[in-house]
Amino acid sequence: SSQVFLFPLYFLGFFYDYSSLAIPMSADYMEKIDAPSTKLVFTVQDKFASIEEAELIVTARFGFIRHVLYYWPTTSYTILFIAVFGIGVFLIVTKIGYLEYSARSKAALERDRAEIMKRKTTNKEVGPTPIKEEINEHKEEVPGVPVIRKRK
Repeated sequence: SSQVFLFPLYFLGFFYDYSSLAIPMSADYMEKIDAPSTKLVFTVQDKFASIEEAELIVTARFGFIRHVLYYWPTTSYTILFIAVFGIGVFLIVTKIGYLEYSARSKAALERDRAEIMKRKTTNKEVGPTPIKEEINEHKEEVPGVPVIRKRK
């Protein structure tokens, strides 16, 4: 009598008359790369079972990266894109900085080399500068009076 009374609710989809059956499969199954699984065959061996509709839910345990890539594809794509883009920009900026540094170093070395060569050529033309020495032959030292010397 309750089934007849509640039939409109069953018909409209508010109530369901089904039973769920959870069948644990092999929990330690490891798929191999060279032989991947392509199909699953499930057989119900009960002649009195009336199956109108069946749904198979396969739950797989992925690693962390596969889990993130599968369940959050847009977020993981964005994070990976930003990371790769950042590394690329860093490498480009590093390369440009290195080229600028090496160019400035070469320019400074050339400038120093030119200045040294210019000094060498001017010193050869003028010749060595003579050292002036004052010979104090005629000065006498007076006791008690400090000797005053000129700076060179």
